[in-house]
Amino acid sequence: MPHPNSSDEQTHPIAETIRKAVAEGRKVQLVRSAGGAADGIPIAIEQFRAVVDYPARDMTITVESGLTVSELAGILRAESQQLPIDPCSPDQTIGGLVAGNDSGPRRFGYGTMRDYLIGVEAIDGRGRVFHAGGRVVKNVAGYDLCRLLTGSRGSLAVISRVTLKVKPLPVDAAIATFAFTSYAAAERALELLNLTASSPVILDVMNASAATRLLSQFSAADAEVRYPVVLVIGWEGSESSVAWQVETVRTELQDLTDQVHVQTGTAAVDNYCERVCGLQQPQDADTWLFQTRQLPSTVISTVASLESEDCEVFGRAGNGDLFIRSAGNNANGNYGTGSEPGSQRVGEQLVFEQLQSMLSEQQGALFVRKSRHCRTPLPDPQTLTLCRRLKEMFDPAGILNSLTAEPEV
Repeated sequence: MPHPNSSDEQTHPIAETIRKAVAEGRKVQLVRSAGGAADGIPIAIEQFRAVVDYPARDMTITVESGLTVSELAGILRAESQQLPIDPCSPDQTIGGLVAGNDSGPRRFGYGTMRDYLIGVEAIDGRGRVFHAGGRVVKNVAGYDLCRLLTGSRGSLAVISRVTLKVKPLPVDAAIATFAFTSYAAAERALELLNLTASSPVILDVMNASAATRLLSQFSAADAEVRYPVVLVIGWEGSESSVAWQVETVRTELQDLTDQVHVQTGTAAVDNYCERVCGLQQPQDADTWLFQTRQLPSTVISTVASLESEDCEVFGRAGNGDLFIRSAGNNANGNYGTGSEPGSQRVGEQLVFEQLQSMLSEQQGALFVRKSRHCRTPLPDPQTLTLCRRLKEMFDPAGILNSLTAEPEV
């Protein structure tokens, strides 16, 4: 259990708000700014956005959790540095990025938020301030609190300050789409990419419906993608390195792919990542959105199994994270071509049950990001018991976010 720090730190405004909530038997809710809507006592995180320490030569930065991703990017850009995590929105706060542990296409090459958080200050459900890690990480016993809080979705503590590792900005980048007429060819391509001499930072897969929506070269209304599966590969580095890697992979896959399209420049990669991350989050127009976590070797078979369904499938071919959402052309909320009442519900449940059956055999996981009719399956009893014990230790009064069966439970 984390131990509280000095009495001065216990006067932190967030700590005082949490202690007030405990005394009144109310919940707290993080909001972006003062006056924001809240079901419980609001904590306006936007007021905590200072840069505490930035020794650029050490490639670390310490900031308060209310700083936005775009603000952090601007600060780092001045030193030709970056935090290579794709946010769901540039307006997302750093605390939200850590608590959600969201990641995007560049996860394949750079990892997730857990790989960059080296220090944290947080306030638990009793209103006690505690720290973990720092600029120099030593061997310690007990909980790895940095990893524990990453992805906890605010259920264990309110993150108030973080110390992050950063990386140099790339000089150049390129992104290429490889279209395939058969799933077998795409499967073979992924096998070859496991042995490639290049070092991609992006290795995504998508079906035709998702490719039509996501890829800018197919964005024209009459440019519907006809290939059943598309791989998207991205590289970052020096100009010569990126050029060599593009040509290397083109040569490695030339006997398998039916169409190749290459875009160069960091803007092309940034644009792709932004579009994908936007669709990884539930949209107002979506009727449902599912997420899977599975072995990378099984992603092509999952895409193939959903070929007859009216849905968009896309995600990390190199990591095994897939997103399956109702096709964007269903503005009327109907599923597929059926217009009779209840057809959307039937289709949604069919996809859900198909994924659940497939992933149970593969020992994968299925998460419901948005749905009217389906719920995320609970973890196994041992995992659920462990989660509840942690919750009781950090937030015994239950005033913070509830434990849910979201991806990081």
